[in-house]
Amino acid sequence: MITLSLWDIFKFLLLAARWTLLLSGIAFLGGGMGALLLLLLRYARPGLGAKFVWLYTELLQGTPTPRRSAQARSSPRIWSSE
Repeated sequence: MITLSLWDIFKFLLLAARWTLLLSGIAFLGGGMGALLLLLLRYARPGLGAKFVWLYTELLQGTPTPRRSAQARSSPRIWSSE
């Protein structure tokens, strides 16, 4: 059986934190560049670009998540789309 000292556990947590921060930074930069691209497309080609951005936004905002599903089941509908 392998026993880990407190220092080993701390070292592994620091290594994991480094990767977490690196991957979070990459996701933040990628999301920012994607949003900038959509913004430029929307204003460069007002007709086609605006429709594409609208469709993209509707698809992403309509994606169900566990939190949204739980909220939808537990709260009454105040706003209706009808």
